[in-house]
Amino acid sequence: MDFLFNAGTSWSGTTSFYYTCIRSNPYCHTGNQKETGYLIALHKRGTARDKYVRLRHMYSQPNHLWQRVPGREFNEINDTIDFYSEPFTIDKYVSYYTRLGERVKGSFKTVGDFTNHNWDLPEVFLIELRERMKEHFENIRVTFQFRDPIRRYFSRCGANSRKGENHIENFQETLRNATVSDGDPYNQRRSDWKMVHYTQGIQKFQRVFGEENVYPMVMEELWDVTVQKEQEKKLKEFLGCPLSLNQSKITAERKHAHHGNKNSLGKENYDVMTPELYEWALKYMGFVYDDWEEAFGAIPKYWKC
Repeated sequence: MDFLFNAGTSWSGTTSFYYTCIRSNPYCHTGNQKETGYLIALHKRGTARDKYVRLRHMYSQPNHLWQRVPGREFNEINDTIDFYSEPFTIDKYVSYYTRLGERVKGSFKTVGDFTNHNWDLPEVFLIELRERMKEHFENIRVTFQFRDPIRRYFSRCGANSRKGENHIENFQETLRNATVSDGDPYNQRRSDWKMVHYTQGIQKFQRVFGEENVYPMVMEELWDVTVQKEQEKKLKEFLGCPLSLNQSKITAERKHAHHGNKNSLGKENYDVMTPELYEWALKYMGFVYDDWEEAFGAIPKYWKC
C-alpha cells in the first residue's frame, strides 16, 4: 500500500482536501483523525507533550467534526490509546499505519497523515523516517495546499486572537516581531512563521522524498471551478488515481470557511483584509512571493491581487 503525507499548510483548505480524499472519494484513510499529530508529539517533551496528546485524544472522540467521515469502523479504540501512549517512536508510527493499511485494504487506496505541522519536521528526521517507511510502503507521496501568504497568515493571526483582542493589531504586531524569538518554540503567535517560508519547505521535502513524489497545490486554483478538470487531471497524474473535486460534497461549514471570503478564512467575525493592510504586509512578507516566483517561474494569479 502507498502512503500520503499532506504536510500543510494550515488555513489553506487542508481540511477540504482531507474531505475530498476520504468523503468525496474513497482514496486515503488517515487513522483516528485528520491530524494524528504523532510525529509532532514525538518531538515534544514533558508537559508540552501531555497537553498535545490530550488534544489528540479529544479529536479522536466519535462526536468530533473530523470523525464524521466514512471509514470510522476501521479505527480501533485500543489501537488509538496505545498509539498515544509512551514510548513515542518512529517504529510505532510506522506500525500503526501498516496495521491500518491492512484493515482498510479494498476500501481505500492508501493511508496517510494530514498533520499540518509535519511541515516543521527537521530534514534529518524526515530522512530517518523515509528509510523506515520504505520498508513497508510501496510509494510515499507528499502533498501541500498553499494559499496567498498574507491572507493565510492573516487568518492564522485571527485564530490566535483572544476574546477582546483586535485581529488587525495582532496581525501587525506579529509581523513586526515574527523573527524575534521569545524562547518558546510553541508560542502560537510566532511558531507558525516557519509555514510562511513556502519554497524552502517544499524544497526540503523534495530533497528527502524526491521531486517527483512532491506535489504543491495552490488553494485558490484547486477550488476554482473554471479549471476543475485541469486540477483533477494533475492530481490523477501525481496520485495514480482519479479524484473528484466536487465542491457539493464538501461540508457546508468548510465551504463557507474556505470558499466564501478570500480575505477572511475562518470565523465569521474575523476582520477583513483591506488593500491598504495588504500593501503594508508586503513590507514584511514580500520575500515569500519573490521566492515562489524564483522557484516556479510565476506567482499564482490569485495572489497579490
